[in-house]
Amino acid sequence: MLHNWPKNGAPVFHPLQTSFTDPRSVFNFNDFWPHESCAIQFKGESYLIGGAYNCDSGNSNCEHINVQRAVMKLSKTSCGLEVVWDGHAKNEKLPFDMSLHSCAVFNKRIQNTNNEYKEHVMICSPHDVANDPVNEKEYIDRRCWSTASMEKNSMYWQREATLNTRHINGAMVQHKGRLTMVGGTGSYGGQDSALDTAAVEFLDQNLQLNPDNTLNRWVYGRKYPFAVEEHEIVSVRDGYLYVFGGLNYAEYVTDPSLDSAHYNTKKVFKNLDPSQNHEWLEHGDLLKPRANHNSVFFAGQVYHIAGYAKTFNADGTTADNTGRRVEKWESLDAVITDKHESDQELFRYTAPESFIVKEEWYKTYCKRG
Repeated sequence: MLHNWPKNGAPVFHPLQTSFTDPRSVFNFNDFWPHESCAIQFKGESYLIGGAYNCDSGNSNCEHINVQRAVMKLSKTSCGLEVVWDGHAKNEKLPFDMSLHSCAVFNKRIQNTNNEYKEHVMICSPHDVANDPVNEKEYIDRRCWSTASMEKNSMYWQREATLNTRHINGAMVQHKGRLTMVGGTGSYGGQDSALDTAAVEFLDQNLQLNPDNTLNRWVYGRKYPFAVEEHEIVSVRDGYLYVFGGLNYAEYVTDPSLDSAHYNTKKVFKNLDPSQNHEWLEHGDLLKPRANHNSVFFAGQVYHIAGYAKTFNADGTTADNTGRRVEKWESLDAVITDKHESDQELFRYTAPESFIVKEEWYKTYCKRG
C-alpha cells in the first residue's frame, strides 16, 4: 500500500497488492515475506532484513528465498523488491535466522583511527526460536552484528558487543550519537523470561576488548516507565527520543484467555537522552491503543501505521480494528484536534515496515494503467 496524507488534507491510499494471491497486484515481493523483519534506509537504498519464515528447504510460498536469512531492497527500476542476499548461498545469508530483531543505522567508531566514525547498520536481539533445528542452533537473543555495506558482494556482518538483557521485539535507534535500545521481551525480575522488559541500553563505544573478542559495551540507561514490547521509537535530531504505544504484558495482570490487544497501550513518552539518566516525560496519547505498528516521522508530521490493534465493546467483542487505520499527528506536539485517523483502508498489516519514497517512483513504476 502506498499512502500520502498532506497537512490539512485528506489521506490518499494507492493499493499495490491486496493479498498474496491478488491477481491485480502491481508490487512484486519476489517471494519475500516481510512479517517480523526489520527495515532501514541506508545510503539512498531501502532494505528489509530477515523475517518470520524459514524457507531453507523451499516451499510453495518462498521457493528461492530463505526469508529469515535474506536481505532485500526496494527496487529503483520496478515496483517491487530485489534480492540482495537470498539466504541460501554460503556467502549470501545472515549470520543466523533473524526474526523479531531490531535494526538501526548508526555511526560506528573505527578502531585504530583518530576517533573516526563511519556509518554502519546494526541488527540486535533476534528470537532464538527463529533458528530451525537444521541450522546453527545457539542462544543469540542478546547478540548484535553490524556491517558497513549492504551491497551484495561487500556486506559483512561483524559480531558486536553483547546486550546485558534480551530485547526481542524491542526498538532501537541512534539518538544524539548513541545507539539506544528500548524495551522488548526477555527478562523479568533480573531473570530470562518471556515477559516484557522496561530496560533501556545504549552502546558505549569505548573500543575496549571483551572476553568474546567483541569491542565496546552496552550500558543501562534510564528505565522506561513500564515494561513494553512491540512499540515504536522515533529520534528527532537535537531533540527528544519518542516511544509510541506498544504491548504491556505484566505478569500480575495478564489473562492468557484474552486477546493480547487488551494489553496494548496508547501512552507516549519522550526522553531528552536516557543514556544521561534524563527522566521519561509523558507526551500525550495515541488516539487508540496500538502495538506491533510502525511510526514514521516525515515532513514534520508523525504517522502511526497499522499493527495489531483493536478496541472492544463492554461484552468483549471487537468494536474497531484500529490496525487497519493510519493515525496522523500534524506535528510531534499535536493537540487532540491535530490528531487524525483514516478509515479502515489497510489490509490488517501486523508488524509492518514502511519506507519513504518519492511520488515519481510510484508514478513511473507502480501506478495502475
